[in-house]
Amino acid sequence: MLQSEQGTWFLGKRNRNMVVETTAEVPVRDTFCWLTFGQIRRLMTEPNLINMDSRTVLACLPMAVSGWPDDLVDDAPDPAYAAGLRRSFQAAGTDGRHTDVEILSWLNDVRTETELRVDRVPLSALRDWRVSDEEIAHREGKHFKVIGVSVESGRREVAAWSQPLLAPCDTGVVAFLTAHVDGVPHLLMRASVEPGFRDVVELGPTVQCNPLNYADAPPERRPPFLDHVLAATGTVRYDVVLSEEGGRFHHAECRYMVVECDDPEALQPPPDFRWMTVRQVLSMRQHSNYLNVQTRSLLACLGSLW
Repeated sequence: MLQSEQGTWFLGKRNRNMVVETTAEVPVRDTFCWLTFGQIRRLMTEPNLINMDSRTVLACLPMAVSGWPDDLVDDAPDPAYAAGLRRSFQAAGTDGRHTDVEILSWLNDVRTETELRVDRVPLSALRDWRVSDEEIAHREGKHFKVIGVSVESGRREVAAWSQPLLAPCDTGVVAFLTAHVDGVPHLLMRASVEPGFRDVVELGPTVQCNPLNYADAPPERRPPFLDHVLAATGTVRYDVVLSEEGGRFHHAECRYMVVECDDPEALQPPPDFRWMTVRQVLSMRQHSNYLNVQTRSLLACLGSLW
């Protein structure tokens, strides 16, 4: 399945996410090992251990293959919360705040109504960016820098090479707000508009940003629910710093969080947000360009809560 990568850092980039089952004998090389899905779920709670590429593929696994969410509920960090997530996974199409048809109709409407023009321009035409011999950087030190590196490695296809890397200015925050809506656990999803997306809009998590970019912004310009997540207003179910793609990013990390909200009606989500059951979100995996990479990564993290 072709899936998008970071739409704020890549222009039109997609990866082919694949899961191949084999019954043949597979030689295990020095840097490889076999792990059970249960082991991987537990390792997902360790900082910077399961990389981004693994997480996004894990999120695309069919439930019947991974055993999630049918096993290990009794061993979950909070069995009651895990049981709730299972109910959300098993919810029928009419059990959520919005039906499946309403969700798809809303997302397609947002795509149709969103006008986004992306033109390639010379680097010299970027008003707020400076280009030097050492880097390409934002004049206020926000967003990211593009740097050059020289690499030597004894465990890659070639021993040495040089390349550019994108270096973020700060640790990002990627978070789901969860709540019981009409008696069923839901995730608060956003129709995320990013310039690098081929289809303009994909489903993103509740919060997805680098907080430093908004440190001096007035409240009305800060990402919705960022302060709610950072203040941990509610029960924090997951909070782990994980790396992003290390082949093109330099020390890029995000703080992945799942925060349970006690009073979802008080949040009053804007029109570009929707409460969705776990099943409704997971069902989008059968389509290309419906779930952004942050959502897929966080869905893999959600599996550690069973």
